[in-house]
Amino acid sequence: MDVNTWAEHHPDLGFGIVLGIIGLVIAVLVIRDAKKRVNSIYEIDDILLDMFNLALGVARAKASVIKLDTQWDKVMRQIGKDVMGIDATKYSGKDMKDRREIAKIEKEVKKVAPTPEDVTTISKLVASAMVNNGYGIEERDLEKNIQYEKLKQRLRGLRRIPSKQINDAINKCLDYIYTLSNLYVYHIARMRNTVGLGQHTLAEMRNFIRDQENSTGDISKCLTELRIEVDKFARGDRDAM
Repeated sequence: MDVNTWAEHHPDLGFGIVLGIIGLVIAVLVIRDAKKRVNSIYEIDDILLDMFNLALGVARAKASVIKLDTQWDKVMRQIGKDVMGIDATKYSGKDMKDRREIAKIEKEVKKVAPTPEDVTTISKLVASAMVNNGYGIEERDLEKNIQYEKLKQRLRGLRRIPSKQINDAINKCLDYIYTLSNLYVYHIARMRNTVGLGQHTLAEMRNFIRDQENSTGDISKCLTELRIEVDKFARGDRDAM
């Protein structure tokens, strides 16, 4: 008995087998698409890192044209006073070679030194102050970079996944891109004229610049947190949004 003859004698069973085959094909396609979608989220950290490096490039260009004039000094003093609570005018005219004078200043500064919990908030405020005074970079400055915009669009598609933890981690990294790139503007611009900076301050500024350019600073910590959440999601440890 050939297949056609068998199908004529068992129409219901034959139809059921056909439906079963169709269902199996659909299931395979769905599983394959799901696996492809899960695997694609591993691209997110690379995309964010590329966006960060492009932002540094924009920040570097911005810093190169900033005039380190009296207006710059005025804005920096105001930022220090408003954000950190440090009034730089109190220290003008002080002998920076006198160890006793330096000790007094350090003692005063330590009174308003931020705790680790305060650093992120203060960094955001400084970055916003840079932008508000025309010294920082905004999203519209980054959007002019074609490569950055393509990465942003790619990220928008990949983050449409049912994981609040991953989206929170992405938002945190995007915040860091904004904050760190604007702090980078300040450091690069300030390093063009190191007059008045002590060796310890210079070392810290150089270290900050190096950490951003090597992606070993806070952006690295943020991306590590993101990878942990992506691994959890890929293993099936998922919390719906």
